[in-house]
Amino acid sequence: MNQPREPKGAPGGTGGRFRGNPASGVSGLPGLDMHVPLKVAGHRVDALPVGSAPLDGCPVRSQPKEFFRLDRGREGAVAFRDCLESARQGRRYGPAVDVHPVEDYEDCDLYLTENGRTGFALRGDELISVFSATGEHGGDAAVAQAVRQGARRLDCYDIKGGLPAFYARHGFHPIARVAWDDKYAPDDWPAELGQPDVVAMAVTDNPPESVPYTDYDSALEAARRAVDA
Repeated sequence: MNQPREPKGAPGGTGGRFRGNPASGVSGLPGLDMHVPLKVAGHRVDALPVGSAPLDGCPVRSQPKEFFRLDRGREGAVAFRDCLESARQGRRYGPAVDVHPVEDYEDCDLYLTENGRTGFALRGDELISVFSATGEHGGDAAVAQAVRQGARRLDCYDIKGGLPAFYARHGFHPIARVAWDDKYAPDDWPAELGQPDVVAMAVTDNPPESVPYTDYDSALEAARRAVDA
């Protein structure tokens, strides 16, 4: 069991090639998927532009970002993981972003900005591994785009209320809490971040009136049920 993970606009990018797909279209080009090559963290990966999402109600410092969905495969998973590792280095709350094994990311939809300094992953409707490097101010852009792409649940550390409040402005509600357990603490967890609860959150029209404490697996299941309610 893991303690938590942190945590569709005009396309960007240049160059690339077209791959026909009669079921979809990109930015006014019906019937075409416009894949482009990204060079991030020393890797070259093919990706599909998905554009940027509106940032209504977000802080002024939040910067709009255009995102690309990486093609599935080992190289994309490694590139995403390396971008995440680089972005979290030296950040005070970096340890609150869970870094998964490459094999896990191979089964996810992975999204990055063109420079690879902001991104997120979707495992079905679960949002994981949200990150934005120092100076990018891209956290809100990442979550807004994630919701646009189908994110409906997540779990995060409640460090002085910061992350739950951050996700709340994108429509996520607290569903259940999990008390800190040293046994599941990340290896690099700094003492100055304390021993925060884990909060399972979901996009739902029927959030609970009170948020109960439970075990981690039960919290995740409660978030799944809330999405379906």
